[in-house]
Parts: sequence; C-alpha cells; structure tokens
Amino acid sequence: MAEDTEAMLASVFAASLDCIVVIDEQGIVLEFNPAAEAAFGYSREEALGSPIAELIVPPHHRHAHDSGLARYVGGGEPRVVGKRVNVQAMRSDGSIFPAELALTEARTPSGKRIFTASVRDLTEQRETEDSLRESEARLEAFFKHAPAAMYLKSTDGRYERVNDYTGTMMGQPASVLIGGDARNVVRADEADEVTELDRQVLETGQPLVTEQTFHIRDRVTHVVSTRFPIRDLHGEITHIGVVLIDVTDRVEAERKLRDSEAKLTGFLDHAPAAMYLKDEDGRFVLVNRFLADRFETTPEALIGLRPMDLIDPAAAEELARTDRLIRETGEPQIRESEFKTSIGLRSGLSIRFPVKDEDGAHRYIGGVILDTTDRIAAERRLRASEARLAAFMQHAPLTMFLKDAEGRYLLVNQQAATNLGLSIDQIIGKTAEEVAPPEVAIAGSALERDVLAAGIPRTDEQVFDLAVGRVYGLNTRFPVPDETGALTQIGGVYVDITAQKVAEEALIRSREALVQSEKLTALGSLLAGVSHELNNPLAVVVGEAILLEEDAEDTPFAASARRIRKSADRCSRIVQTFLAMARQRPPERVRLDVESVARAAVELTHYGMRSNGIRVSTEFEAGLPPVAADNDQLHQVLVNLLINAQQALQEVDKVREIRVSTHYNPEKERVCIKVADNGPGIPPDIARRIFEPFFTTKPQGAGTGIGLSFSHGVIEAHGGNLLLENSEEGATFLIELPVNAAPEATAPPPVTKTPARVGKAMVVDDEPELADSLARFLEREGYGCTVVNSGREAIELATAQEFDIILSDLRMPDVDGPTLLKWLAANRPRMASRLGYVTGDTLGPAAVRFLGDAGRPFIEKPFSRQSIRDLLAELAGDSGG
Repeated sequence: MAEDTEAMLASVFAASLDCIVVIDEQGIVLEFNPAAEAAFGYSREEALGSPIAELIVPPHHRHAHDSGLARYVGGGEPRVVGKRVNVQAMRSDGSIFPAELALTEARTPSGKRIFTASVRDLTEQRETEDSLRESEARLEAFFKHAPAAMYLKSTDGRYERVNDYTGTMMGQPASVLIGGDARNVVRADEADEVTELDRQVLETGQPLVTEQTFHIRDRVTHVVSTRFPIRDLHGEITHIGVVLIDVTDRVEAERKLRDSEAKLTGFLDHAPAAMYLKDEDGRFVLVNRFLADRFETTPEALIGLRPMDLIDPAAAEELARTDRLIRETGEPQIRESEFKTSIGLRSGLSIRFPVKDEDGAHRYIGGVILDTTDRIAAERRLRASEARLAAFMQHAPLTMFLKDAEGRYLLVNQQAATNLGLSIDQIIGKTAEEVAPPEVAIAGSALERDVLAAGIPRTDEQVFDLAVGRVYGLNTRFPVPDETGALTQIGGVYVDITAQKVAEEALIRSREALVQSEKLTALGSLLAGVSHELNNPLAVVVGEAILLEEDAEDTPFAASARRIRKSADRCSRIVQTFLAMARQRPPERVRLDVESVARAAVELTHYGMRSNGIRVSTEFEAGLPPVAADNDQLHQVLVNLLINAQQALQEVDKVREIRVSTHYNPEKERVCIKVADNGPGIPPDIARRIFEPFFTTKPQGAGTGIGLSFSHGVIEAHGGNLLLENSEEGATFLIELPVNAAPEATAPPPVTKTPARVGKAMVVDDEPELADSLARFLEREGYGCTVVNSGREAIELATAQEFDIILSDLRMPDVDGPTLLKWLAANRPRMASRLGYVTGDTLGPAAVRFLGDAGRPFIEKPFSRQSIRDLLAELAGDSGG
C-alpha cells in the first residue's frame, strides 16, 4: 500500500502543471518537479541541494525569506504556511515575474519537517487583466468622447444611458435627460415623430436610419439618426439604441452647394459673370450668356471672334500677355477679388487656365470668375467630416470592414487588424480565408453571400472555439453600393460579447442553483410538518412490535415477531436519519465511528440502489480510530456520493456495482472512506472541474452542480480531503479525515438512572392506539395506567387525583403539552416535576425551543423499551424518588 501511495504521489508530482518545490528546515531543495524546471530554468539536478532563496527568490526578498523561515522553524507564528499569497519569483536568467505561492508543511516518517511550495506563474493572468481594463477604459472613453450623440432608451421611450455629447446637442446636462423622454427635449410634433420611429424598430426588429430635424432651444438641428433594437438572451427587445450624428453643417453646406450650383447655372445663362474658352488663335469657342450680353449679342454670335474684336486694344493686349504666360508656363493665372451681389459682399476668383485637348496638348485657354464663398466653406467642412469619420473607424474598439463581391478586404480598421494579429496593409486585398481562422472565414462567407443576395442587412450572434478559447460575437453585415449604385460590397461591424455571455451563463447557473436550494428548503419545511404525523403511527408499529416479540417469546410465533420488530426498527432508523438531515442546527464536531456513519448512509440509499439493480458491497476495516466530525454533515456527504454513483450507473449495460470501504492510512494518520463504482468514469476535461460550484454535466433539472462542491467544502472544513481517483473501470471518490482533528468534547455528567418507583401513571396522547401502546409498556414496568386522549381530560383528572408519573404528547388539538405543563406548575406543582414528554415533533422550531426552555425530560417517537425505562428513571430522580 505504501509503495502504491508513493508511486501515486510521484506520478502526481511529475504530472502537476504547477511548480512544486520541496525544501527542508534550512531551505535546501529536496525535490524540484518538471513544471518547476520549465518555469525557473534550472534542471532538477542543479536545484537539488541548493538553497531555495538563491534559486527562485529575488535578491531584494532573500533576507526577508531567510529570516521568516528561521523565525517560523524556531516556533514563530505562520505568516505564509498554509496560505495562498502573491509573491515575486526569479528565473535562472534573473528575470522576475509575478506568481501565486501556496506553502504547506508536513513531517516525514522520521519526524523531520519539510515544506512544499506550489508556485503558479501569474504573468499571463496579469497581462490579460491589464488588457481587459484597457479595453474597458477605451470603450468607456469612446462612449464619452465620441463626437456623436449616443444613448439607450427603454421600450417606452425613456432615456436610460446618455453620453455627454447628447447633453451638449440637447442643450441639457446628460444626467438631467435620464428618465425623461423626447417630449422633454424637442417640440411635441417632433417627439411624436421620434415615438413613431421607435415603434417601427420595435415592430420590425430591424435597424432604422433616418434624417430628422429638431428645434432645440430655438436652434434648428439636422441629424442622421440610427436606431437599432437591443435584445436579451431570449431574443426579446429590451432597449433601443440610438446614434445621432449632427449633420447641421453638412445640410447647410449642401443647401449652399445647391445654391452655388444654381448660381453657376445662372452664371452661365444669366449671372453677371463671364465664362469662356478660347483656342490657340485666341478665338472664343465657348462663351456664356453674360459675356454675350456684355457685347449685346448672343453667345452663338461670339463664337470664332477674338477679344481684340470686342474690346479696346490695351485691354486686349493685357489679355494676350496673360494668355502667352499661360501657354509658356502651362500654369493657370489666378486673381482673387471681391464683388458685390444682391446678398452682400462675396469672395471670388478670376481664373485663367490652359485647357488640354484629347492628345494632352495645351490648345485652349479657359477663363471663369467664380463666387467661391459657399463652396470653399462647404469643402472645408466636408474634409473635417471625412477626417472625423476616418478617426472614428480607426479608433473605435469594434471590428469594422468593407469587402468587395469576391470577399477581398477593401477597408479595415485598426481593431480588425489587431484581432487578426496582422497589419492593415497585410489584410487589404486578401480574403478572410487567407487571414482569419478557418471556422471564422467559412461562417462569414456564407452569411455575406446571403446579405448580397437579399440586399438587406442582418445581425448574427456567432460562437467560435478558437485557440484562445470560446469566443462569442455579434456581427452585423450590410450591403454597400458601389459608385454605380449596384450592391457589390459588404460592410461589417463585429462586437466581442464573450465576457457578457460568460457572465450570463454564470447567472443562469446561479439561478438554477437558487431554485434547487429553495426546493430543498421547502422539503425541510415539509419534513417538519410531516414528522409528527409520521412518527405517531410508526411509534405504534414499533411499540406493538416490541410487545408482540416479548409476548411471543418461547412460542412458534417468536421468529415472526422478531422479524416484525426488526423491520419496524429499520423504518424508525430511516425516518430518524431523514429528520437528522433536515434539522437546521450548527455543525457539531464529536468523536465519530466512521463505520456507523457509512452503514447508515448505505442503509438510507438501499431501496434506490436495489430498485435500480445496483449491488452495494461494504468492506470496513476493524478497529478504526474515531474522527472529530459532524455526524449529519458527514452522513450527507456520503449520501451525495452514493446518489452520484447511482446516477452514473443508470446507463451502464452490465452488472452495476458500488463498493463502500474504510481503512486507516498510518502515514497520513487519516481515516479513509472510499465510494467506488464500475460506471463509465469521468472524462479528464470534466474531472478538473467537478468540484467547482454550479458545474454539472447533468441535464437541466437533474442537477444543480452544488452537491460535490458542498461535499468538498464540508470535508476541507473538517481538515480533510475529498479526491477523485478516476480510471477506465469507473470513478472512486476518496474521503480522508484526520484522526483527533479536534479535542474530544467534554461529555456532560451522566444522568443517574434511579430505578423507577411503581405507582399511578397517566398517559396523555390524542392518538388512542399510541396511548394504549405506551400504557402497556408502563403496565409491564409495574405502573397502573390511566389513558386520556386530550390535555383537557388530563387537567380534569389531575384536579381530582394524584399521579406519580405523567407522560404527555407535545402537540394536541385542544390543550397541548406546553399548556398542560403551565397548568400543572400553577395548580399542581408537585405533579409538574413528574411530567415527561413522548413526542414526534423534534424538528419544528417551536417544539425545539420549548423543550430547551422547559428543561423537562423527553424521548422521541418511535420509542423503545430502554428509552421508556430511561425516561421513567429520570422522572423518578427529578421528583425525589
């Protein structure tokens, strides 16, 4: 056994994913597992015999390490031993990294103290946590600083979350908007329009993009609004998300641009501005109406003429010099000027420029005077808007992309490149199959074909099992027209919702566990109510079985009576076990015989095992030392393990077996309990998580995932271990409990059993059959018995007669046991000291409280010959007999 244990420990030591280092009292390395070799860069041969401080403790911590070890070995209080702490560790190359240290102490068979350090590298965890915080900060910063109004609305139109830009646009602080609706911000007719748009989103479940005009505090604001539904896990729309982009400047610029275009048309035909085109000989080939009007002719009449034919020679010569300069330099000549119009002073450009023919030769000279005031302003605003859009895409913590019809990337933002681990230049022109994981590329291609075919956007929630783990995402894809208006491009926005999904799944598991806990609480309350009704008839069965066995002694019916009495006792033990599990009381550590607890758990689950065709065998080592444990908690742990084993064997198509055994491990000084089955065993990937709270592989409704977690916590609280020994032949759960883990509780002084004094007795119970059985017991003890079936009858008899013993039920319909005691104490105090209770209600809180306060002796139903004798002796002692 010791060799097997050593081999098992060596195997666990070698296979551990954590660094395990064993040292002696002087800090010298005694063992150094493979994980430690990989983490710290020392071979086992290099590490063995070296001081641990020189190997893995950073220089600035070595003095504290050495002094702390010396202090503890010298008898000081533990500061690290038995705890998990975060420390700094050092590799062989001198690099320092964060680590989690768990240090435990043990003694060798020779009594030497050794220390085992389990070290886990936290570098990746810290980096992940830092990245998460940075990502969350960027998302919050985006929402706060985005140059667009963003907010969430409830389905009844009330603002729930609003960014600062929204407040600026609405002319109110963002906090003031929370809880209000559109009527608090815009005109009533505009608020009605908002309500209608929200209704469309709620009814269609589709995003909606519109242009709107609002009058906010005497200011006209034009916006492009994007509304989209936000759904919960069940697909129900819970909120409406809104993004408003203020396009007031753009709308104004477009208005001015249209005005400018109208002016251009007017310029060509009516406006007082000249436009012309001249050939190499200086002849007009194009003139506008204004120029023609200047010469009191038609544009057609000016074609073919030269300036010298129309204006004075000096002006014509100035024009000719400018034309020659343009032809020689090939550069336009621009003159800025201002001119008055009907709407005021405007800026304008007089531009003369060379015009090339189809062969690229400078054959023409054009001339135009333009009013550039509005156009230049519009162009400036347009450039600013494009810059903001580019900055939005590149800095948004969302994946954004644009693809052509063949799936090649035309545009990606930085977040998309970061997710793929490439640069933007490495992605442009490639397909998803060339740059993304295969499962992501395949799923995306199919959806994008559907979007192009249907010509409408769609949003899909997708999940992928990647190298980094399971990833959830919300991917919106939409068709984008090309310059011809054809839908030949695909746009996409991807949001990583992994953290949200993980949190939602954990919440669902937590809720399921809470429902199961409430069911167990309800079951405990039900047991409290049923216990009295169940124990009364059972007490009759047990009592009559005992009397029948005594009466049938030395008769042909003795064996039958003995079997009836044993079955009745078994029923009594099962009921008492259920009630003990249902009692809500603080854990009580007492010295326990492990075998008796194990036998009780096997007996309790006997029927379920037998009905499922499961053979349960036991092998209990004799002479096991007692352990200090809570009987009910240990019993519940064993029942949990037996029921888990029973469920694991449900689908096994062979002889189903469960083996319960106990033995003593002298090396660990622990009593061990094993529950083994020959079922399918537990897969390794699941075995690592079976003790996690709420983790279960059972179908919904069949398990909560708290049974093994609870059991593991109970055993650890007792200073022991609950381990899984998995194999191809089934699963074995091993419980290890320390011997003498706590000092034996001082037992209360034994009650002196004074022989009962024979006399008159009164039995009070509202169950006639039970009262009669109890009376027959008392008569065989030598008492003359009077039986009454209510507390009221008992008071009437006690008023007129004297009784040496009164045995009463606790709960009765008219006058109950507590009321009877109160009456006796006030009217017949001598008989009050002779009152004892025989009750089946020790689970109800009121009954427990009364029995504790009253201090009267009592026994539980079902009763036995010995329990009645002990009660009579205690009553005789209380009454001075």
